[in-house]
Amino acid sequence: MSVTTIAAEKTKEERTRASDALSAKESLSSGKSAGNPSKDELKAGFKKMYRLSWLALAYQIGATILVAFTAGGSQAMKTEWIENALAIIPIAGVLLTRNTENWQPEKSHPFGHHRSGTIAFVAAAFTLACVGTYLFCDSLINLIRSEYPSIGGITLFGYTFWHGWLMIGVMTFTAVPPMILARSKISVAKLIHDKPLYACADMNRANWLSNGAGVIGLVLVASGFWWGDSLAALVISLDIMRDGYGNVVKSLSDVMDRHPVDLETGRQHPIVGAVESTVRAIPFVDDERTLIREHGRYLFAEIFIQPNELMPPATHAGRLVREAVMPLDWRLQHAAIEFTDDLESVSAVLTRKQLEIEPE
Repeated sequence: MSVTTIAAEKTKEERTRASDALSAKESLSSGKSAGNPSKDELKAGFKKMYRLSWLALAYQIGATILVAFTAGGSQAMKTEWIENALAIIPIAGVLLTRNTENWQPEKSHPFGHHRSGTIAFVAAAFTLACVGTYLFCDSLINLIRSEYPSIGGITLFGYTFWHGWLMIGVMTFTAVPPMILARSKISVAKLIHDKPLYACADMNRANWLSNGAGVIGLVLVASGFWWGDSLAALVISLDIMRDGYGNVVKSLSDVMDRHPVDLETGRQHPIVGAVESTVRAIPFVDDERTLIREHGRYLFAEIFIQPNELMPPATHAGRLVREAVMPLDWRLQHAAIEFTDDLESVSAVLTRKQLEIEPE
């Protein structure tokens, strides 16, 4: 096959992608953003993440104490108190893994400690799921047993009034700040691709639902409907379970080396297709197979290439592939490149049955 024929087989789109890859590299080094954040933008993003995390932690601790002091005998308030206490875990995980992520690779951990955030994500998700399930069962039992809430009066500044009104005020007040924090957290989490922070923001966005349920439940109790409190507790526990089980699925998928996903949609991240197209656009590539997995917030790629007769020496070819691929996404930190004339077998990920070690 002639050089002219091989070059003609490359589509215009693939060539454009390869060109974009090289320009992205220049953009990143110059500090300009072209669909890929600059180093200055990333530094600002991480700085804002730490500031937001401390602010969110301080608020969450304060809200937990406030709800605890006003909970009284309300099942809904007690459930809300536990939800606020649990919300401390993911944000604390973000802060605790801040330095761990920067630990240098060592002999026992040659790929570094980037997955420390994933560990915190898994722990927080399982805690939410387990406690949410317990609270759901507890609230359901109280509802079935027709247990009346014990909400008496309280005296503040010389005035005596029903304790439930104070609870409603606290529930209304604590519903607002999380929604404001969530907006800031989401933009930062998307910039630096921080899944624990995004999960925390997602929980904050849904906080109005549990607080609203608590307020409605207490209003129902004030109107003489005793079951309003237990029903509100049931709704709040369902919200905790939604957060918990949803994040369990996401965190375990990360542990299982799923392909990179978009934080908002949960679908395959465009970087997968971009890397494949960019590699195919290189003139000496006849065929390729790319395997990309997330390693914490970063991406590790294995690229298997079946070259044609245009291939230069292996060291030069490998450098050309890296120069085209690495600038596509700032999270791409490691790319292992292998040239082969048997692409299918070399790039295969085998199961026990394929290895013929599965017992009969």
